[in-house]
Amino acid sequence: MKNNSDNKLIVQFSHPGAEYIPYKKREDPNIVFDNSLKVSGRRKWNNLKSHKRKFIQSSGNFISDDNILHKDKKLTFWGEWEAESNFKMINDTDTPRFVHYPLLDKTYNGPTKHNTDPFVFGDNFWYTNCKQNSRPFLQRMSNNSIILFGTEGKKNFKLDTVFVIKQKFNYLEIQSRIRSFSEQLIKTNFILNNMLFDKNKTHYSYYVGNNFNDDKNLFSFSPSKVLNKITSEGHERVLLNVNDFGLQKIGAGTVCKRLYLEKSTNNNLDDIFIYDYWKKIVNTCFDQGFVLGFNFELPKVI
Repeated sequence: MKNNSDNKLIVQFSHPGAEYIPYKKREDPNIVFDNSLKVSGRRKWNNLKSHKRKFIQSSGNFISDDNILHKDKKLTFWGEWEAESNFKMINDTDTPRFVHYPLLDKTYNGPTKHNTDPFVFGDNFWYTNCKQNSRPFLQRMSNNSIILFGTEGKKNFKLDTVFVIKQKFNYLEIQSRIRSFSEQLIKTNFILNNMLFDKNKTHYSYYVGNNFNDDKNLFSFSPSKVLNKITSEGHERVLLNVNDFGLQKIGAGTVCKRLYLEKSTNNNLDDIFIYDYWKKIVNTCFDQGFVLGFNFELPKVI
């Protein structure tokens, strides 16, 4: 559903970037360890005060720096998965400390405080609600808008997800198609916290992202690394220089910022600028040794 008031934007979206570190010296209610060594186990659904990032291993497709498509390869990347995951320690000091293998326990009926948004698994990425209440412009974005999800670092912006909007839906459209979506997407996003049926939440916009097959020059991806001996030990996220990419100054504290409004016409950036900016992001990912990951395997349902 497109609205005439929708705008084509580039948005910097800052979200909590820390990974969860289990307790070592006392019982941790958020973890079920495999044994007394406490180096592997299962992370329960995140019901802490804030969202957490996970360093994730999953199979997926990717584009390499020579523009070749690779399918069904094991990749590592930083992302959000607030449901359960198995994990193991990969080092004892540096970030990331743990690698996670996402799953969904269909028998779990406990609290589910946090949803997974953006959702990067399956055929398309989704972004559905986070911060849309406090930043209404997030409800009015048009196709080809770009959202840069990441975390403010000491000097740079740590990029974990590039989301390119393909299409927007309202809650009624999602309700009518609910049977067509994966169980993982439904349970970790669409129906969490009564999203689809609460009359006070009918204003949310549900965005599906461009995939590689939709537009090979403008698609959603997570900067990833191909699994090998080195990447299994962990890696950071892509670091974006705030000046090079028109990002907010470090320490500004703005969660969501519309970038390059001065270059827009009636809050709409033109396609040439959008495509060039996306390509600049892509080249930076390649320069830092990353590939463009997408079509990540849906977490296993147990």
